Amino acid sequence: MSKPAHFYKFCTAKVAKLNLSTQHLRFSSPLRFNDPFDCYFPPGFSNLRQSVTAFEKRHHAILEGEEVLPADSSAAFNLAPLIHLVGTGTVPPEVIERTRKTHKANMLAVANQFNRESQFDWEGTLRRFRLLSLCAEGKNPLLWSHYADSHRGVAFEFDASFKEGLPFETAKPVKYGKRVPRAYSRNDFIESALGLSPLPNAAQTLLPLVLTKSPQWSYEKEWRIVRVAAEEGQNLFADLAFSPRSLSRIFLGCRTSIRDKRAIERLATGDFAHVEIHQARKSQTRFALEFDRIR
Repeated sequence: MSKPAHFYKFCTAKVAKLNLSTQHLRFSSPLRFNDPFDCYFPPGFSNLRQSVTAFEKRHHAILEGEEVLPADSSAAFNLAPLIHLVGTGTVPPEVIERTRKTHKANMLAVANQFNRESQFDWEGTLRRFRLLSLCAEGKNPLLWSHYADSHRGVAFEFDASFKEGLPFETAKPVKYGKRVPRAYSRNDFIESALGLSPLPNAAQTLLPLVLTKSPQWSYEKEWRIVRVAAEEGQNLFADLAFSPRSLSRIFLGCRTSIRDKRAIERLATGDFAHVEIHQARKSQTRFALEFDRIR
C-alpha cells in the first residue's frame, strides 16, 4: 500500500482546541478503544487436537533421525540425550514408544500453559502500547459521524512525510482481514518446545496484532503510529508533541458551532498562521460533503 500524501485526525471541537493550544496529540492504549476486537489476541492454539498431531509428527521425525536436532537444554522436550542413546542402539523400542506417548500427553499441559502465559503477557503489553490512529481519507461522512462528534468536530490534515517532532512518516497501514492474528503459530511453539528454533522476536510478532482489524472497518483507511511505554502507567495514554509545521489544513464540520469555529480560528494563529481553514457543508446533489476555504 502506497503512503498517502496526507493523514487526517478526526476529533471533537473540545479536543481540537486542546490539541492546538498544547501542540500535542494523544496516543492511547488499545484498552481505551471502542472496538473490543481491536488489538484482540486470543490464546495461541484454537485446536489443541491438531496441535498434538503436528507435535507428534515432528517428534517422530526427530527420533527416527529424519530431522537433525540441535541440543538445547532449555527446550520443554529436550530430546538430545535420548537421541544420543538411540544412536548407540542401546535403547529398546518399547522405551522409545513409551517416551513418545509420555511426551504426547505432556504436550497438552505445556501447550495450555503456553496459552495462558501468552494471554497474560499480551494483556500486560496492551497496557503499554500507545497508538495514534490516523486516516488516509478526510471527506468520508462516516468518519465525520463516528469520530468528529456527529460532524460537530474537526479534522486535522497532517503532512504524511513529515519527520520532525512527531514523525508522521513512521505511520504504518492497518490491514483488514477476517482472521484474528496470533503472535505465534502452532509451528513456532512446536519448534521451540523441541529445541529446533527459538520463538520469533517479540517485536516482530506483536506489531501485526496492533495493525489488523476486521474488514468492517476498512472504510477508515487507517494508519497508525505505534509507541510502547516503558511502564504500563495508570492513565493508559500519552500526549506527544507535534510540530505546527506538520499541520497543513483544518476542516470544520458542517455542524461545528459558531463559538467553536471562532475559538479554533483564534488558536490557529502564530505558529499555525500558515494553516488553511476549510468549512464543510452538505452537498445539494449528492450524499457527500463539500468544503469551502475560509482562510
